[in-house]
Amino acid sequence: MAGDATCVSRWPDLPADLIREISGRLREVADYVHFHAVCKPWRDAVVSPPPLFFPWLVRCLDESTPPWREPCWADEDKLLFRSVSGHKATFRVSRASCLGEKFAVRDTDGPGGRVLAVCRDGASLVNPLTGAATHLPRCFPENMAGYLGSVDGVVTGDGTVLLYYLSISSCTFYRAAILRAGDDAWTSVHTCIDSETMSFWQQWSATYHDGKVINAGRQFYRVGMLSIAPGDVFTGRLEKRSLPQLYDDPASYSYFFELGGELMWAYVHVAAAALFDHGHGHGPLKGGDLVGSGAVSLWVYSREKKSGRWVKREGRRLLGSSVLFLGWTSSFAVEAGQLAGEVDGGCAYLMIDSVGRGLGRRGFLVLERCTVYRYRLEDDTITMLDELPPGWLASCCTWFLPRPTIHAGPEPKLSKPYA
Repeated sequence: MAGDATCVSRWPDLPADLIREISGRLREVADYVHFHAVCKPWRDAVVSPPPLFFPWLVRCLDESTPPWREPCWADEDKLLFRSVSGHKATFRVSRASCLGEKFAVRDTDGPGGRVLAVCRDGASLVNPLTGAATHLPRCFPENMAGYLGSVDGVVTGDGTVLLYYLSISSCTFYRAAILRAGDDAWTSVHTCIDSETMSFWQQWSATYHDGKVINAGRQFYRVGMLSIAPGDVFTGRLEKRSLPQLYDDPASYSYFFELGGELMWAYVHVAAAALFDHGHGHGPLKGGDLVGSGAVSLWVYSREKKSGRWVKREGRRLLGSSVLFLGWTSSFAVEAGQLAGEVDGGCAYLMIDSVGRGLGRRGFLVLERCTVYRYRLEDDTITMLDELPPGWLASCCTWFLPRPTIHAGPEPKLSKPYA
């Protein structure tokens, strides 16, 4: 026992330089918090401020989840985060404690460490790990007031918040509210779109850049971009020049992000035959089945500032030392050197759904599973990182960069040393 006590007593006496070196190599935010809590000498020696940790995934499900999908029923009152790089662990935070029972997560602010929470009564940017909240102006444009429970949301790299709602019918209206960084009031967008333009339109993603709301989607077998500026009463033009043509109805994923001040658009193409098992005698696709199949392609385009035209970019040197995280609403690039641990640049982290069939609580269901991959732009190869639990889908997951705030309490006063 004496020997064991002697060994334990030496841990606080490790050199501060060694402790600092170890803490700087911690990749997971949970490991950093545990490391910080060991003892006061370790707490004093850790790297401060902490580095950027590898992002988590946050699941953005709410009451609008389609009934044919099988959600995680036990977690309906929780905000779920998933670590995919190390522990492959799911973290649960009570919705009521950090967001309020009526709020649903619509996006994150990328590296900022906050989620965009929206309900019928308003919107806020919240750090779910600390509860700190920035409440956005409550006076929404009149054309948006009745749609807050159904809007999609985006937070851009410069802090602009975009809430939008697209109603496709005989007369298509695009409604949006924009809150630019530093503004005290929302800017309204209420545009009528030509019904022929919206014929067979499938909305993918949206962003706000250079004074315009830009939407990506598909129409028949072509990808199109729809740009709308505040004040536009009517629009009817889709930008399709140089954008991909779709030949085989593939599984498609569309993402906007910014790189070096430029607006970029990433398109992930997955061959449909690799994802479905419609009676061909094959079992449901597993996450590792796409590795080495050549079925996944990542194309990146940039938007020319003057002409507004989209130009395909060379992928091998595009990212350089940056790492790209592609998520449902939030996509962003981070320098690999800013992330804790050893992370290679020139890679993109993305999610792909696969489809199977089975029985659930509501009878015969389409069971979708989501897998996280690392895509190397240098040689167009993918590596599987994590197969997510049931209820996690690419269409409702986005990246969240955790930023913990650790408050050190008073040191306990011991009457005698440990024996």
